[in-house]
Amino acid sequence: MSPEDVDIIFNNVLNICAAIQLPLFYGGIMTCIMNCGLAMSFAFPYRYLLLAYPDLVNNIKRFWGSMLFLAIHVSYSILFCISYKFSMLSYDDYPDKEELPPRQRMFCFEPAGWRKNTYLVGALVVLLLTATVINTFSVLLGRHLSKMKDIMSKKTLELHRKFLLYLLITTAVPVGFGGMPLFVCLLCSLFPHLPYNREMTMVSICVFMNHGTIYSIVSIVTFAPYYNAVKKMFRGFLGKPSVGVTITIRSSHY
Repeated sequence: MSPEDVDIIFNNVLNICAAIQLPLFYGGIMTCIMNCGLAMSFAFPYRYLLLAYPDLVNNIKRFWGSMLFLAIHVSYSILFCISYKFSMLSYDDYPDKEELPPRQRMFCFEPAGWRKNTYLVGALVVLLLTATVINTFSVLLGRHLSKMKDIMSKKTLELHRKFLLYLLITTAVPVGFGGMPLFVCLLCSLFPHLPYNREMTMVSICVFMNHGTIYSIVSIVTFAPYYNAVKKMFRGFLGKPSVGVTITIRSSHY
């Protein structure tokens, strides 16, 4: 077998693997991202129900509550994967060949039509729904805490306000630096001929890829135990003596 034949076979194997692995990899990432957004939004209605209707929450068994959230995640994942599968298109079947880069390690989606719109609009709806749930229940939580200022002790009320503020801050980073760039990328995919489409997509992807680092920094700065732990670690690196701190956390509905 000549070197040319080996090279052709090797490239064909790579193309076959890419045709299988890359769509699965991309689809898996998108499914995880969407499920992560859903999971983040669940914290706000749960916290509101815990404060406004504690008896209702106590009467719900943990197993059935977990099954409800699991059913939502599984149902969405199945619907997303089905729409994702039907929106995919082989390289040879792509209608606008002049727009395509070289075949190597490449997979395509429908450039237009109901299949593409179903996939992209579905993802956009989930992002908007997540943001709506977070904002709605944040307002409801704030109003409920204001109504309970005469019932709760000042210390307990302040604790809940700090928790809500921390929840909003730590949620704003993934939504702002993760959800918004993803929203822009989906819009650019839905309307591929917009001016500066590629540039906007490239910037959005760069922001999205770095939102985890920003989230870590914000968590360390806003959450005192994390901040103290990092400060203690740096003191150890600098050779300065550190003071041990014991933190006691008590779980309570109020």
